[in-house]
Parts: sequence; structure tokens; C-alpha cells
Amino acid sequence: MTHYQGDESIVSPFLFIIDTSGSMGPHPDATPEQATNTPIAALNAKLPQVIYSLQNDPEVAELCCLGMITFSSTASEVFPIRPLGEAPDPLPSVNAFGTTNYADAFRLARKVIARDVPQLGASGRRPLILFITDGQPYHKQDPDWQTPLAELRDPTFHLHPKIAVLGFGDANRSTMEQIASSPNFVRMWDSENPSQVVISILNVIQRTIISMTRAGVAASSQTTDLADALMSEAIDNEPANWTIEYDAADL
Repeated sequence: MTHYQGDESIVSPFLFIIDTSGSMGPHPDATPEQATNTPIAALNAKLPQVIYSLQNDPEVAELCCLGMITFSSTASEVFPIRPLGEAPDPLPSVNAFGTTNYADAFRLARKVIARDVPQLGASGRRPLILFITDGQPYHKQDPDWQTPLAELRDPTFHLHPKIAVLGFGDANRSTMEQIASSPNFVRMWDSENPSQVVISILNVIQRTIISMTRAGVAASSQTTDLADALMSEAIDNEPANWTIEYDAADL
């Protein structure tokens, strides 16, 4: 069902899946100052800036489509995959609480992609999930995250996405490599300042989206090694930059 489309002006869908479990927020005994220096505070401050900056890049705004899911004990859709200009303004703030339920995030991602991507046009690039987490999967009532991940990545699911993982904190590289479409699509941060890590991650994501939306024609100052990997490595016997038909009958 894939075909090469030489025109670089093709839609690029991205889906953020962001961990908002309790470890992303302040410790229960944190001081007011410490409570504002947390990954979730950094996310709420930085992410609107990233989206605003992308919206003000004419090339990116025209071709980038974006959606967002958060997950803790359950997964929630913050906004659907739509053209970048339709992202909510203001962007809803998110709170940190609960456990780390990977399984529900993967199930919801499959539903969102199947529902939204066919509405973006006849064809475009394969969806890309940007999965951000600071911890290992943990949910007593929903421990099997590998099965919904396999269903999300199943090649028979016509719109199965590429998955890049950006991990820090207690996230384990071996687990992250199980989630990503390739070990080369994993980036890990090791720092004692997790709020600064979140800012670094979002900066990488911003440059990666710019590079991929422009199909590699962005200025060298905007490229990232993650974008290079995503645009050069073939997955599931499919050339890295091929496009797919979004409205295929076998969805």
C-alpha cells in the first residue's frame, strides 16, 4: 500500500504521548519553590512555546499535523491529530498524578491514529509518535503493555506509526528500545535536574519536527541526529521517506 511521492510538500502527522504520572510532579513534602521546579511544570511552561514557534514557521505550519495524549493511571486525549493551526490555544495544562500505565497509552494511540489520520488527506508520511517518559511501566490492574504496543506497531495495521522514545529519570534504556521502532530512535537523558531535561527534550522535538516536516531541507542549525535517524532508517521493509495512502480500505 506504500508508494513514493517525490513532492516534498506532503503532510507529516505527529502524536505526542507524554507521561504525566506522579513522578513528573513535586514530592509530597516539596516546598513551594521546589513544586515549581518539576518536569510537569517545565512541560506546561515550555510546550505552548514550542507549538507557538512551530505555528509561526510557514513551512511547518502548512504541513505539520499534531495531536497529544497524556498518561498516568489511565490515558487521556488532550487534543486530536489536526493541522498545527488547530491546536488549542491556550494549551490545556496537565497535572502529575497516579501510576505509569503504558498499556492504556498505546491502546488510545491506536484509536486516535485510526480515527484522525485518514481525515488529513489522501496520503502523507507515516505517523510518528514521540513518546516521553521518566519511568518504567507500572500499573497493577493493567500490567501487560507489550500486547497493545504490538497491536499499535503491527504492520497489518495500515497506519502503524514510527515510534521515537525520549526517556529520562527512572526510564530504562532496554525498555525504551522495546517501545521504539528501532534502537536508533531512542534518546536518553541523565541529569539531576529533570525540569531542565524536559526543556531539552522539547527543544529536540521542536527541531526534529521542523527537520522532518521539511523533509530534510531545513537549515543545518535545525537538524537533529534523531531526525536524521528517523528519515534515513527503513522500518518494516519500507523506505524511510515513503508515503502511505491514508484512506486505504484495509484500516
